[in-house]
Amino acid sequence: MSATALVAARMEPELRDRAKALLERDGMTESQLIRRVYEYVVHLGRVPEFLKTGEFDMVMPLGGDDKFDELLFLIESNPFNAYDFTAVDGEELKRDRADALDSMLGAGNE
Repeated sequence: MSATALVAARMEPELRDRAKALLERDGMTESQLIRRVYEYVVHLGRVPEFLKTGEFDMVMPLGGDDKFDELLFLIESNPFNAYDFTAVDGEELKRDRADALDSMLGAGNE
C-alpha cells in the first residue's frame, strides 16, 4: 500500500529542528515517526494518556552538547527520586510478594 494521505502539524521551529536532528541521528524520518505513532495508537485502540496530556513524567533537558550533563539531568529529574527505597526491608518485600501471589492464586480457587 502506498502512502497517499498527508498530515500537517504546527510547532515551534526549534522543537522541530531538535527532533529532526535526533531522528536523523537514529536513522528515521519525520514521516516514519508520525506513521509509527499512528500505528501505535491503532494497535492500542486508544490514545495513550501521556500523548493526551503531554506529560512524560520527566522534564527533558533543553540542549547542550555535553552528554554527561544531559545524563546527570535525566537522573536528577527522575520521578522515582522522590521515593526513599533505603528504608525498605528485603524480607518485607519477599513477604509482600508471597502474600500477593497467595491472594491471586486463592482468588482463582474460590
